[in-house]
Amino acid sequence: MDRTGKLSAYAKPVMHQYLGSKYSNYNFRVNAKDNGILGHLILTIETAHKPKAGPHSFYSRQLAAPNAPTSPDIVVVMCESCYSDPRLITQMAQLSQAGFSETRVISPVYGGGTAEAEFEALTGLSAYMLPGIDFQNFAGQFADKMSALPNSLADVGYLTTGMHNYFSTFWKRKQVYPKLGFAQTQFVEKMYWDRKAGWPKDQTLYNNALARYQAAPAGQKQFMFLVTVMTHGPFIADQDSGLSQYQLRLGEAIDAFSVFAKQLEASAKQRKRDVVIVIFGDHKPGLNQEFLDRGIFDRQFFSPSKNGRLEFKSILSQQQNKVRGDVPLYIKDSRQPEQAQQLAEQLQGRPLFCLPAELARLSQSQDPFYAAVAERCASNTAFYQPGLWWRNVFPEALYAERLFD
Repeated sequence: MDRTGKLSAYAKPVMHQYLGSKYSNYNFRVNAKDNGILGHLILTIETAHKPKAGPHSFYSRQLAAPNAPTSPDIVVVMCESCYSDPRLITQMAQLSQAGFSETRVISPVYGGGTAEAEFEALTGLSAYMLPGIDFQNFAGQFADKMSALPNSLADVGYLTTGMHNYFSTFWKRKQVYPKLGFAQTQFVEKMYWDRKAGWPKDQTLYNNALARYQAAPAGQKQFMFLVTVMTHGPFIADQDSGLSQYQLRLGEAIDAFSVFAKQLEASAKQRKRDVVIVIFGDHKPGLNQEFLDRGIFDRQFFSPSKNGRLEFKSILSQQQNKVRGDVPLYIKDSRQPEQAQQLAEQLQGRPLFCLPAELARLSQSQDPFYAAVAERCASNTAFYQPGLWWRNVFPEALYAERLFD
């Protein structure tokens, strides 16, 4: 049984093209209804087996450790559908004027599948290896202490906090977050939410996060991972593709983040701590027509339209996958802006799983995994090559070793 994404990469697109199957990686009930029980079993067979353990040589290549890790507080915001580009400028671009260094990273998903981007940002592993939504498929099989960024930072004295302004059961975060290493968690069940106003506001998330940050013991190193939701699609068309509503909601979200970032810096200064603040888009918003009209995508991304809708081709080239996954990332260091700029340069054009490797190297973590990932990211030659490139970067046994008992 191949456990490394081959079926997802090849068989599922072919089944969609010739048999009309519609794979729902986030809802198995819908998947079974749309494709029948047999089709469902075929489409999900890769998710039934956890990775196989065995020997590997992944740690044989490592990037030299930084001379003097500064161990700053680290606050990461994974911003729902947050995007900007010179061809589609949004309010997110204004963060450059607030002292943030901008770079671009590659998300494994487009228009949805937030938990797959989250998986890469927290584990440093490619989400392509484990098909489907990893949190959902393997929540019960993951080790009680996964070798992930929160656990690695906790091992060197960080207080780790994971928060999301949506339900704790969504993507099984309530079950997975403690295994990843979050000592503190908080979800929308314990936040204010005016449901008449639509998606929960990000301001509520930030208010709760700031309160937790300020309540930590004096001198305590902290890592916070915050997942937003108010810019979640769909975006209703109003004589456009939905862009107007997207821009409106994103503007409100960035306003809330900007206030939070200033408050966080002030609190860090009061606590006599350096803080590194990161915000990135988990994926592009699902605005296919807008991206086509603005030249971000071209016609080669899409199948011939049968119903007036733009649908991606079943199989895209790896270069097309890079373009589709491209998202902005902004980073700021409250004391050392040159360190933030260096991190931005090191992450430019890299997959999202390079981010936790760079963040871990800011701390005193001795986990050789992050030095090994950083070495691959520094060379940046093996990613998004033709074929199943992730199998050539990450051995299957590495997933078994780091994520499972």
